Amino acid sequence: MITSGSGGTAAAYAISPTEFVAVPVGDANPSVWVFEQAPSGAVAVSLSAMSLNPTSVVGGQQNSTGTVTLSGAAPSGGAAIALSSNNGAATVPASVTVAAGSTTATFTVSTSAVSAATTATISASYGGTTKTATLTINPVPPPPVTVASLALNPTSVIGGQQNSTGTVTLSGAAPSGGAVVALASNNGAAQVPASVTVAAGATTGTFTVSTSAVSAATAATISASYGGTAKTTILTVKPLPLPTVVSLSLNPSSVVGGLEASTGTVKLSAAAPAGGAIVALSSSNGSASVPSSVFVPAGATSATFTVNTAIVLISTSANITATYNGTSRTATLSVLL
Repeated sequence: MITSGSGGTAAAYAISPTEFVAVPVGDANPSVWVFEQAPSGAVAVSLSAMSLNPTSVVGGQQNSTGTVTLSGAAPSGGAAIALSSNNGAATVPASVTVAAGSTTATFTVSTSAVSAATTATISASYGGTTKTATLTINPVPPPPVTVASLALNPTSVIGGQQNSTGTVTLSGAAPSGGAVVALASNNGAAQVPASVTVAAGATTGTFTVSTSAVSAATAATISASYGGTAKTTILTVKPLPLPTVVSLSLNPSSVVGGLEASTGTVKLSAAAPAGGAIVALSSSNGSASVPSSVFVPAGATSATFTVNTAIVLISTSANITATYNGTSRTATLSVLL
């Protein structure tokens, strides 16, 4: 039963899901009213959002994925969303379709290599609505700076008397603030600083390899490390070389055989090593005799010895020779009658 605003009453009967009739009660010749529900208006679907992931890429190496979102389910047949880009470094398909009943769809933003960072505005349009998002396209980053080489000059030194200069070369310019290259030596005979800094923008740095005295030739491995890479080179540290015989003199150089002797003096090129230097002596003539050797004390550069003579029947001469470390010097003594 339904009641009108004026107080009338009618009986209502549904004849379909969208129609019903109303018959007035108490009316001998009632009118019958038919009512039909008007169809509801369809809600318009619009584009509500568009996003990119990621929003920053390396051109030519990375792409981005775009996502469009509708305000409601796409209608039968789907919703074709128009796409565009304002920069050729980022390309998109002409459109992407949101399937019927769905609210989102994705598409690929392909990129090209660029020489400098640039931006591209990606647009999506549907039903009179446009949404945009910005993609940043970056150039390919330069390769990381590493140690390209390590060199020493000279590569062989006398321990304790000579040093070497090391040069580190990077694969590219050092970054802002410089590049701190770690250094190391595997032998105490060659010492290096903990690090050397290659100035910002430069590619090389130098350092000193200090050495200590050694008793035998020693190899030291010098290492330089930076940016996950390391280079090594070898420094040979040698002992102080033995001195050589630089002169032999006799005083006097002429004597009377059997009555006079001469004094020989051996001189070395440098101080005798620890333990001294034993210089071998010899004579070419029995009329002048020398000891088998003469000893030059450690740290000294010369020593003397006596040349004894014998009586001779005729005047003669003798060659006196001093030998040490592969070198010899000779002096001549005249032995007179």
